[in-house]
Amino acid sequence: MNFKGNADTDKLLAFAGRKMGVDPDSLKKDIESGNFQNLNIPEDKKRQIGEILKDQEALNKILNNPNLQRLLDSLTKGGK
Repeated sequence: MNFKGNADTDKLLAFAGRKMGVDPDSLKKDIESGNFQNLNIPEDKKRQIGEILKDQEALNKILNNPNLQRLLDSLTKGGK
């Protein structure tokens, strides 16, 4: 998975990083490399994340979901 640096993925990484106590840049590198060992989540969830990130069409569907967009907007505006 290669992030294109779009604003939505940056918002999502920043939010996830804050919630997980992880630097967003480190999180991005781990995701791009497929290394989910640093994520403090169950192994089956790590596997699911890896499968979604490998499927560009599924990932785009998730990232372009209007509900996710509204959630990201509300979370990032509320978190600033």
